[in-house]
Amino acid sequence: MENRSPPDPLYVLRGTEAALNVVKFAPKTVREEGLLLSGSAKGIISLWNLKTKRSEVTLDGHNGHAILAAEFQPCGNVISHGRDGYLQTWQCSEGRHEIVNSISAPFLGFCQFCIMSRGYKSHWIGLPSASHSQVNILDLESKEILFSLKPDNEKSLGMCMCISLISDPATDKPLLIAGYESGQLLLWDVMARQILGRNPTHAESVLCMDVDKEDLRIVSGSADSKLCVSSVTPQHSITADKEIELKNPGIASVKIRKDCQILATGGWDGRIRIYSWRTLKPLAYLNYHTQTINTVDFSEDLFGHGQLLAAGGKDSRISLWSIYNEK
Repeated sequence: MENRSPPDPLYVLRGTEAALNVVKFAPKTVREEGLLLSGSAKGIISLWNLKTKRSEVTLDGHNGHAILAAEFQPCGNVISHGRDGYLQTWQCSEGRHEIVNSISAPFLGFCQFCIMSRGYKSHWIGLPSASHSQVNILDLESKEILFSLKPDNEKSLGMCMCISLISDPATDKPLLIAGYESGQLLLWDVMARQILGRNPTHAESVLCMDVDKEDLRIVSGSADSKLCVSSVTPQHSITADKEIELKNPGIASVKIRKDCQILATGGWDGRIRIYSWRTLKPLAYLNYHTQTINTVDFSEDLFGHGQLLAAGGKDSRISLWSIYNEK
């Protein structure tokens, strides 16, 4: 651990009036000076202008039901999934902010969707199913379910808790990594609907996961007291690489920075923990939030601040941080 004192937040965004389940930075192609999305437990999506530090757009289309997940598309549209059981696409350009696509997507858990581009104007979305452990791969444009990934031993795996769509570096075929209530990570061949590999990574439910898509390294957090790093091998097995023991159990969110230099985690104890992604050396503990940090995200390089870190949680606040941006 470095001896220097941890920094204070660069800025704190207030006014959400509810717990935050999602924070996502927009790509610079959407807004050069920076735009941040937040999704709350009251079903409100706010788009924050990071130059003025104010919410400039409010999207309210989930009838007061909590936002489970939300993401920007490259064109600037927003996709959101609410506990009302609908996947909504919002047009957020040319001064318009309206729902242009709505898909029924019922689910009772906490798993967030994931998106993969598949050719020109084609997007696949991995969505948890209402059927326990099953994950559906849906085509956003046609609204059709293309593949359903349902394990044989659903009872032993439990509910699907987190998912990530990736491409096989050797063949470019789509793969899905899924974390389950049992603590296991599974690797799926999407088009063959087959399990390729598995690893009992955690003793408790896998609550969150992020994937380094170049090296196929996985970081996962759980209700247990471990932060785990695993790898997908060329033979499509999942190997356990390293475990970091935590003093306080419970990791609710993890994110690898886009340059793959640092890793941020959000804990049940309200702490943000920063690690070197290459060595997993702990670098800093950031103390500001008073309750569980449900979501963390990194931006691209923004207006002199480098790659910002945003964190949101049960205390209804969004903290913005500029850390380890030295060139």
